[in-house]
Amino acid sequence: QIAGHLDTILQAENIKYEVTALDDIAKAADGSMRDALSLLDQAITHGAGSVITAQIHDMLGTISQQQLYQLIQALVQQDAQALITQSNELSIQGRDFTQVINDLLNLFQRIATLQMVPNIEDNDSHDLNKLRIFAEQLSPEIVQLFYQIALHGKRDLPYAADPKSGFEMTLLRMLS
Repeated sequence: QIAGHLDTILQAENIKYEVTALDDIAKAADGSMRDALSLLDQAITHGAGSVITAQIHDMLGTISQQQLYQLIQALVQQDAQALITQSNELSIQGRDFTQVINDLLNLFQRIATLQMVPNIEDNDSHDLNKLRIFAEQLSPEIVQLFYQIALHGKRDLPYAADPKSGFEMTLLRMLS
């Protein structure tokens, strides 16, 4: 609903935007229309008059769905090098590693739900096919284990030498 309202506002104002950027703003607003409008105003300023997904990720310090998929794909393929490369890229981009873990937790929960209830209705259907593929590639036990490891990694992140190394150790635990 929030993304839909932002869409209406931007159309009325003739401001260029990407629908996925509006979804990201709505998620960041966490149910608050006031926060969404404030973020939208910041996004328009940050994007020099347009609302683009990549700029939203820069502004919020969040990660794109594609980057999350790359992390999960590297876990599926047991590719430690790809995980470290992704971690380095996220660090260079200035991403918030706590938020990245939160996003991974969200995806693991959705994958686990798809494994248990394959025909469930999902509000975020634009990535449902990708999640179904992960649900087939990973056993339910591994998804549950990844979720638990991510949850513990999030809890332990403030105690790590730095957020990046704590995040990498969380990923390496998942590989183990």
